[in-house]
Amino acid sequence: MGQNYYNQRLYQQAKLLYQQALSAFEGIKGNFRTSQTQEGEATARLWLGNAYHFLGQFSNAMNLHQRTLEITRQLRDRPGEAEALLGLGNVYYSLGNYKKPDDKNALKFYQDALSIFQELGATQGEARVKLGLGKTYHSLGKCQEAIKYLGEGGS
Repeated sequence: MGQNYYNQRLYQQAKLLYQQALSAFEGIKGNFRTSQTQEGEATARLWLGNAYHFLGQFSNAMNLHQRTLEITRQLRDRPGEAEALLGLGNVYYSLGNYKKPDDKNALKFYQDALSIFQELGATQGEARVKLGLGKTYHSLGKCQEAIKYLGEGGS
């Protein structure tokens, strides 16, 4: 249901349902907590982070995507890891942090996500990352790089 609201760009409604899902997964304790419940928690965090991003609540989005990244790495969930990196790249792009000296910038997160999506042969994810890379390079004034990624992302 949250996904339906999200796809209709009804992010506030989607956020409420993702929060409920996350609360349910977080409520599972002890021996009942399995890798499947952790995957569910990571997925709820990812989509809740995406909703927060579109609502302009970047700090919340960043925290959720960062925790998603930690969980997916712990589970060795490569597709989930790539999605979390893409989410972080999108947040950092929206904040104007395109390329700073540290590793917490849009380009770094996008490049890491791209490597994983390519490794997995996940062309749809790869295209979404290339769009982010193209927009980021454009914002940096690197038009040739932007054209390269935007052209590849649309194919």
